[in-house]
Amino acid sequence: MVALLWGSYNPMLKVLYAQDGPPGPVAVMLFRGVIQASVLLAAYTWATRDTREGGSQGGSDTQQQQQQQQQQQHPAAEATAEQQQAGGGLVPAWAADLASKVPFTAIAASELGLWLFMATGIQTVGLQLTTATRAGFLIQATALLTPLLASFTGQKPSRNVWIGCMVALAGCLCIATDASAADPDDVAAFSLAGDAAILSSAFFFSLATVRLGTYARAIPAVELAAAKSLVLGGIALGTFGVAAAALAAEGAPLSDLWPGYDNPLAWGIMIWSALGPGALAAFLHAKGQSVVPPADAQVIFSTTPLWSLAFAFLLLGGEPMSSYTVAGGAAVVVAGVIASRKEGEGGKTSDNKSGKQA
Repeated sequence: MVALLWGSYNPMLKVLYAQDGPPGPVAVMLFRGVIQASVLLAAYTWATRDTREGGSQGGSDTQQQQQQQQQQQHPAAEATAEQQQAGGGLVPAWAADLASKVPFTAIAASELGLWLFMATGIQTVGLQLTTATRAGFLIQATALLTPLLASFTGQKPSRNVWIGCMVALAGCLCIATDASAADPDDVAAFSLAGDAAILSSAFFFSLATVRLGTYARAIPAVELAAAKSLVLGGIALGTFGVAAAALAAEGAPLSDLWPGYDNPLAWGIMIWSALGPGALAAFLHAKGQSVVPPADAQVIFSTTPLWSLAFAFLLLGGEPMSSYTVAGGAAVVVAGVIASRKEGEGGKTSDNKSGKQA
């Protein structure tokens, strides 16, 4: 489901950019971030209403709240300690001490919100320089980056996961080299800047996926999704403030950030990107990775470009596909099947480890 929602993002954004007076990246990040954060905060408030109501009925709840605060602090110290042991002291001692004093949810939200803002912001810029299909497959460089980054944190992806990641990467590269995936007359589609932006975005998405795997085991999905979305929206709001101040200094109107702000279709696309690929995907992603290791999840996410291709066909009239695209898409699907197999010594080890951590 997460892959499907993410797959709809690139084509929908390309439709948005095709409108008269499309919003710039700053406006996209602002409205998407604010709407997403508002929805997830409302969901978190609704999900925790029973806890708050019960808290006013007895004095024992005060002790429970204290225990919950302690439980939120302990995972931070434990997670940092595990990383120090696994990574050979990559985490400084001062960071470990600070992590033991700051609420775990705040640490998780700040880190994940930053990585996701970088990833989404750079991706939004990259989509102005390339096609939806090409960007959808290039972003799947995460299939290789995620297990590589996970290995630095002490996690040991199974042999099947590594094989699946390599097959998925090969399939995505095969599709990326397909010149028919974009208009040959569109020089920007093959610009170095566009490809570099999408690949940089893939790095930050991979980093967020790996770190989410650690945090999701200790924090409820709706709480984690709401907290990181709040940080994401806050950073977007700050970026908007800087951009607005720059426009004011130049004497330009604020509407320059979104000239066609009165377009109903543009608003509909913006709202969908915040609710579907944004809020709902964030919740399902956190929920799923509470039980699924990052490397395993990433190969499942490698089906995202297939959904992106389908949405591009429906919304953009489709883009030409050659045998390279067909072969690459098949490789991505096969990679997911390979990585999902847990039989053998590699898979058993991964399962046992995941069970202990959960």
